[in-house]
Amino acid sequence: MRNKYLIIKGMLGLVSLLIAVTAANADGFSAGVSAVRVPVNLEDAGTTIAGDSTGWRLHGSYMFNKNFGIEAGMSKLGSPNDKSLPSNMHVDTESYDVYAVLAYPMGDDASLIAKAGYVASNTETEVNDTNEAHQTNTDLALSFGGQYDMTEQFAIRAEMEWFESALSGELKYTLGGVVRFK
Repeated sequence: MRNKYLIIKGMLGLVSLLIAVTAANADGFSAGVSAVRVPVNLEDAGTTIAGDSTGWRLHGSYMFNKNFGIEAGMSKLGSPNDKSLPSNMHVDTESYDVYAVLAYPMGDDASLIAKAGYVASNTETEVNDTNEAHQTNTDLALSFGGQYDMTEQFAIRAEMEWFESALSGELKYTLGGVVRFK
């Protein structure tokens, strides 16, 4: 199972690299960073972890025209803030994603954004720096949000994303900035 995750992770990394290399000088390339907030609900081996987790997401995208593009990204979802977790327990989730992006302009400066794609995530749980457990998930992912263009090169984006992971199967909320390279 771990090898399957590594192969998917490698393929998504290669797709991200190809997007960046082929689109670096193109008109529709952009890169962004977002803060991520995830509601946590994890049950494993009789242990329940609940609360919220704060992390980050990096992504690159290429818009073929003003309505359609592709996006690939990487997220670190952080550790849950559950106070009932033992102090010697650490939970960490990372994910890699590829999306098809649809944008619908709502005037000169704002757009609605919908994305559908694929995500691979890995959750690692560690106790006393020795007992490790890995849980991998691969799943379809959906996202809906909006983007406001502050300038021709910079925009603010807010999204609700959903994908199944060991950490959570609920919505993940992101708020961040996008820089366009024109």
